[in-house]
Amino acid sequence: MARRKKNYRESDVFAVPLRDGGFAVGVVACSSAGSIILGYFFGPRHEVVPTSDVACQLNPTEPVLIRLVGALGLLNGEWPIIGSIDNWESEKWPLPKFLHENPSRPEECFLVTYNRKNLNAPPVAVEPIDCALASGYPEDVMSGYGAVEIRLTRLLPKV
Repeated sequence: MARRKKNYRESDVFAVPLRDGGFAVGVVACSSAGSIILGYFFGPRHEVVPTSDVACQLNPTEPVLIRLVGALGLLNGEWPIIGSIDNWESEKWPLPKFLHENPSRPEECFLVTYNRKNLNAPPVAVEPIDCALASGYPEDVMSGYGAVEIRLTRLLPKV
């Protein structure tokens, strides 16, 4: 299979089709070598592909989901780019620490830090955290674009 040319960059705003109709909005908050992005995803559900003016309404402190995700949806055009955020400041869209819960030992939780310049690389830090204090961190999962569509469909109910 031929490698697709990268057609996105940090600050790009894109539409994510939901499995039962409508669209969510995503932002490429971090894009490094390879085809993984850090996506910030937002509601509310839009009935049609939103226009570029939605970009000025996005607040990096209010996503419904933050996720490391494969960029295939962007590369193949299923997640259409609808605009970009003017005056992009990457520090306002940080690469957070992610929460990893040990599936075989539920009492073990870790905060995982990745390298912003290479999201494909192994974590640069893994530190234990008390599971009781671990709420509010995004889940340490690398998802395919279809899994993100399913997750957003569940998070953004139809009106």
